Amino acid sequence: MIYRRVTAAALCVLFIIALSSGCKGSSDGWYADDGQPSDTSPTATVSLIPPTDAPSTDNGDPGFLLFSDIDFEAAFATYPPDTVMIVAGDYIVTWEEIFFNIYGALNYINASYGVLPDLSEITSDGATYAETMLEYAAENAILYRGLEHGVSLKGITLDGEALDSYNADFAELAALYGGEDELMQILWESDGIKNIDFFRYIFSIGYLSNIAFESLYGEEGVLLTDEEVAEITVYDGFLMAKHILRLKTEDDDDTPLSESEAILERIVAYNGSDFDAFFDELMVENSEDTGLYMFPDGYLFQYGDMVQEFYNVCMVLDIGECSGIVETTYGYHIIYRIPLNFDVIPTSHARMDDYRTLRYLVAMDLFDKAINDWIELLSIEYTEAYESIDVAAIFSK
Repeated sequence: MIYRRVTAAALCVLFIIALSSGCKGSSDGWYADDGQPSDTSPTATVSLIPPTDAPSTDNGDPGFLLFSDIDFEAAFATYPPDTVMIVAGDYIVTWEEIFFNIYGALNYINASYGVLPDLSEITSDGATYAETMLEYAAENAILYRGLEHGVSLKGITLDGEALDSYNADFAELAALYGGEDELMQILWESDGIKNIDFFRYIFSIGYLSNIAFESLYGEEGVLLTDEEVAEITVYDGFLMAKHILRLKTEDDDDTPLSESEAILERIVAYNGSDFDAFFDELMVENSEDTGLYMFPDGYLFQYGDMVQEFYNVCMVLDIGECSGIVETTYGYHIIYRIPLNFDVIPTSHARMDDYRTLRYLVAMDLFDKAINDWIELLSIEYTEAYESIDVAAIFSK
């Protein structure tokens, strides 16, 4: 399955580490199990991804650790900032960047749970928290070097209008916080960044990423054709449909059913030349689906995104075919299956406040693969200094 993970192409300051896996039910969406919808858009429960090995919040636990317990100044001073930790082709990764990524991982866990685990504790993956964090820090740094290498191969540089935009945005950011000194104080406290030049590097990566992405796939992936997106997603099981919903009433009277029957009679009797427009008109006039405002072009979904009855009917409908009345816990649906539109946001992503279209998501996934290919071109060597890093000891009380 594509684009279910955080892609390398995002290339922003993400502090989500590998040990953060698992699932948790959201309270948003149509529930196929308990019949208690929180709204009327026909999507099933969305799963979010917190760590399975969430640290204990028991203050009596000897492994209990607060973010404020850590002396980050002392931790940062463990090595000189420019100590080379990794050599990736012609590029180097220093302690400054490894520290930055570990700081971010700790900050993410702390923000999520209010506490930190004993970093020497073994996780369900068989590695300690400390080992996992160090691996994350190294991989994230190498990812940046992979992008740098790729854009150099493509002859992409941060210049011209892009450089002007970068400088203007940087100046605006510094001014927002009262100047570069004040900005760096905030960046140290929030992100573990000490050096203005290192921050400029991190800041520039986003610009290079955008330039490279748009040169390959166009803004939001517009250069990808429908045929290319269809070929890549052919095994992902996407369906697309519109529907007219009449909600059941609390007293469970027959009015919604009779209303649906009357609408269906109009559909069956239609003999015009533009059924799409006709159905849209009926849908706008009659559907009680509150998700209609968000998905006016229809729902783009996969197995598990919709209540089961809705999905089952769509599976047997041909494209362009309309169903009879489909009863679910929530009401009575008349479902119209339509061709896939790759410029629609998949419902599962919209539920997670991810408003990228399927075309855009596929382009992001391709960009992720491109960066990984660029990384494969680099010879990666870990120095003795890297091998000596003891995260559990460095980031302790």
